[in-house]
Amino acid sequence: GMESAFHIFERTVAPSGLVVYRGDMFPEWRGALLHGGLEARALVRTRMANGRVVAEEWMLRDLDRRIRDVRIHRDGSVWLLTEHEDGEVLRVSRG
Repeated sequence: GMESAFHIFERTVAPSGLVVYRGDMFPEWRGALLHGGLEARALVRTRMANGRVVAEEWMLRDLDRRIRDVRIHRDGSVWLLTEHEDGEVLRVSRG
């Protein structure tokens, strides 16, 4: 059988590189889903509660990059792989 979608984005995202944030650098993000947005050209943070989406935030849109993959480093920083020109690896951290 099939299951209905538990969340439908209002705008096209074209998600990629999904991870669950479990790092220490951004404690307010713990448990959130982070994924790239190919069409959205953003890092998308989706917060869940009781199996439902309760909030979504589109971040880094000003970079105007198609984000292909998302990884979490052991220090809690977020690493992004983009499709910009020859590709970029970007590190998101707290100063």
